[in-house]
Amino acid sequence: MAPSPLGLYDTSAEEQEDERRHVLVPPVVGDSPHLDAVDTGARHYPRCLVWCNLGLLTCFFPLVGHCGISTSKGVITDFAGPYFIHTSKHSLAFGSPVKYLQLDLGKVPGGLERYDSVVEQGASHFRQRPHNVFTNNCHSHVAHVLNKLEYGGHANWNIVDVVALIVFRGSFSGTVARLWNWGLFVIALPLASLILGWMVAVVWLGIFALLVGYFLVATYVLHIT
Repeated sequence: MAPSPLGLYDTSAEEQEDERRHVLVPPVVGDSPHLDAVDTGARHYPRCLVWCNLGLLTCFFPLVGHCGISTSKGVITDFAGPYFIHTSKHSLAFGSPVKYLQLDLGKVPGGLERYDSVVEQGASHFRQRPHNVFTNNCHSHVAHVLNKLEYGGHANWNIVDVVALIVFRGSFSGTVARLWNWGLFVIALPLASLILGWMVAVVWLGIFALLVGYFLVATYVLHIT
């Protein structure tokens, strides 16, 4: 298999078909085929928005990460590269979930059956899409699925909304996850500023402001995300 531009491996047609089957008919977890509760120990996240770190980038910018959405059986789908949807029972393309938010089926017209169908349709749609960090990324995929679900009676979800859901309503998968998300940042930035000078903090604030500003303008003014 040839590596994709992001270093991931493109799957063959047979493997992609296998992925699609897993999304619709995933393996049974535990003794119950309808296990609905989140189990962070088993890394089981049914019908959840899930989010993980992006290595050192998240260490310096804790709000930057990679996200996906899972089926009612906990199979995670995430847009991880050009024409590539990663699927897994326990993890995203870049690691195990650090934060999660279980979606309320009561806010999904059509309930469980429609939910899984729309998640699969979203995965199929983004298998045909190029990937761009700034205009068409993993958050775009999740927002697309929420819109098709008309989650909460809304069809205008965007990447900023997805980030806000995860940041303000999401739960950490454990103490280690919380430390992994914020601990290195709390240590790294002050330490770097102490060693290299206060300009490190100024540069960090400048980059953070540019990132936030770009996505706000791109989403609400230019409508390109």
